[in-house]
Amino acid sequence: MGGEFELRIDFDDIMRQAAAFDAAPEVVADEMMAAMQASLDVIEAEVVVRTPAVIGVLRGGIADEIHGDPPDFYGEVIAGGPGAIYGWPVERGRAAGRMPPLDNIEYWVKRKKLDWKDGQGQQMSSRRMAYIIAVAISRGQTRHQKKGGAKMFEEGLRSAGPHVERLWEGAVEAIAGRMTV
Repeated sequence: MGGEFELRIDFDDIMRQAAAFDAAPEVVADEMMAAMQASLDVIEAEVVVRTPAVIGVLRGGIADEIHGDPPDFYGEVIAGGPGAIYGWPVERGRAAGRMPPLDNIEYWVKRKKLDWKDGQGQQMSSRRMAYIIAVAISRGQTRHQKKGGAKMFEEGLRSAGPHVERLWEGAVEAIAGRMTV
């Protein structure tokens, strides 16, 4: 899929309903917008629970956005806020190569309160632990690198897909129900 994840919904049934009820396009728009927001909520929840969290910056920045107005609109779930800069490397994994900045890793080590001992049983400094972790990252040896990333968006979307399909089927039924009242 080339780095992007999509879930396509066939709007043909909704559009047929809309054409049949030209007198009430606001009903169609309301139900489509409600289905879109409910879909994004489900997808976002699935992504959030799969997002690795140490201090929660990336997880806390997962958000959804709706662009445009029904029927010409789309929604997306994104990594926003301060964690946006590393959302993609977490999703897909960081390639081996240059060592990451030690200061960021040392901060993470301190937040995690890691307690490592060297070969002689001596407590390692947080800087030494950060260096060891940075070397592992630069060599592509972390769990997420070996797995090809956390894949929180990909797996979250896959998990949410059946529920999202039901939401849109329900939107068609809701439109029909509101039109017969």
